[in-house]
Amino acid sequence: PEDLAARIAGNASREPIDTVRLADLKTLASEFPTHPATRAALVAALGDQDADICLFAATALGSEGRGKLLELATGEAADRVAAAAVAALGDHLPAETAIERLRRARSNHQPATALACVAAAGLARTPDGVAALAEVLESASADLAAAAAGALGAAGSFGQTPGKVAGQSGAAEAALVAALAHDASEVRIAAAESLGRVGTPLAVAPLREATSGRTLDGALRRATRQAIAEIQGRVSGASPGQLSLAADGAGQLTLAEEDRRGQLALSSSTVRPSE
Repeated sequence: PEDLAARIAGNASREPIDTVRLADLKTLASEFPTHPATRAALVAALGDQDADICLFAATALGSEGRGKLLELATGEAADRVAAAAVAALGDHLPAETAIERLRRARSNHQPATALACVAAAGLARTPDGVAALAEVLESASADLAAAAAGALGAAGSFGQTPGKVAGQSGAAEAALVAALAHDASEVRIAAAESLGRVGTPLAVAPLREATSGRTLDGALRRATRQAIAEIQGRVSGASPGQLSLAADGAGQLTLAEEDRRGQLALSSSTVRPSE
């Protein structure tokens, strides 16, 4: 046909099989993104009876499809569809909506949606979001708690400047420090990694203590060492002659020493060549 896009759009409007309608729309969006028939077909698909088609159309339409995405995210759509809608909305999902949907997803046993809402609550970077994530970190299953720990690392860092810690940063740090004693290894590791992003010198002692009774957990040891190094870098810049975290007396400050590993030095004694 002379106008292939228009023909595909016409087929999509008459096609009775859901998967074929979706394939028509995907072809239009990928091969004819600027054609008027593509936008018209996508807008029409927002009212399709199939949730996957609505989801694709809403995502492809960008800002024009956010209303439908919000409907899918907060309504009675299947767990997989609701989770994808939450993820597609990203930071356009209001914080209070993400928190309410997170609680409902946990109550209704919708793990995919709960995980997506945890990420959304972190992106929202609000005190209420931090409180909701702390609640999940304390009481949820290991995979969801680990996700909450990671999200707290993003939420708590908002507004943080050298020498100052925003209120939500302090709340995030407290929740993450408590999670260092979690039963699940993946939660402890996620908490340590997030403390590397939002922790203050007050978190150094708990980070060191977290590995004291877990000598076989190499991943946790690596995560805590990295977190302490990141905290030290924020405090001092880790340059010789500047303030750094003391090796003993956790949380105290001392002058950073220059790292001499790999350097050459002249010997203080004279060695005569053998005759």
